[in-house]
Amino acid sequence: MFLLIVIVHFMFIFTDKPFANPEASDKSTSVADPDGPHCQLCDNCVAAEAYCKVCKEFMCSACSNAHRRSRGTRHHQLLDKESMPSDIPGNDYEPSHEILSEYCEEHPHELIKYFCPQHQSLHCGDCVVLSQHKCKMEVISKVSFGFKDSGMYKDVKFNISQLADDVCEHTIELEKQTKILDDKEQNDKTQVLDFQSKVIARLNEKFQSLTAQIAQSSQESKVSLSLLQQKAKENEVEATGLKTELVNNESNDVLLFISTYKSQK
Repeated sequence: MFLLIVIVHFMFIFTDKPFANPEASDKSTSVADPDGPHCQLCDNCVAAEAYCKVCKEFMCSACSNAHRRSRGTRHHQLLDKESMPSDIPGNDYEPSHEILSEYCEEHPHELIKYFCPQHQSLHCGDCVVLSQHKCKMEVISKVSFGFKDSGMYKDVKFNISQLADDVCEHTIELEKQTKILDDKEQNDKTQVLDFQSKVIARLNEKFQSLTAQIAQSSQESKVSLSLLQQKAKENEVEATGLKTELVNNESNDVLLFISTYKSQK
């Protein structure tokens, strides 16, 4: 409904005369379906479960639920399956104030009912009463009658459809770029983890090598010390023997002389 009011607003940019379809009052259509009405929004094969008196459209259960939740249509009057008409009402349906469901920005509790062609603005009853401008107001429920079949509405609808397609393509492109960034992030993380693994492996390898070198050097040093200890013991035994021999030969100068010179070699 909000879109309809906005379109009426733009219509007066191009003309200062109220729009009306000259054939609307003479043309009446009533389509009866032996299987009952079908949803006019999503799929003609889906049986209708509700009917909007504002939009004059049959809706399935999913579409009617969305219609009730939408900000622009949640105030619309929906008829359930038991109360809704059995076929599509004709175009000679007389609009009334009940199809207006958008509230005034200046008077939030009042419905928008009037359009000012001079100022290209939408107004409620309070706006008209309190306004200091003496403008000729048009009743929206009358000037908008038949507007759905106008060329301007079809052009605007087509442009909006094109815009929606462009937005969809842009969204798809953004999703692609997001996917590229996600893949790059994952690839970078993989490279970092791989580098980390290589560094850790290299450090472990170096650690093992250094540990082995330290162990080998320590073992070699221990072997050297062991040999020196053995040699020291041998020297100790030899020195002890010479000392004993010298002491034993003190009573014999000849033997003492010989033993002394032997000990110096």
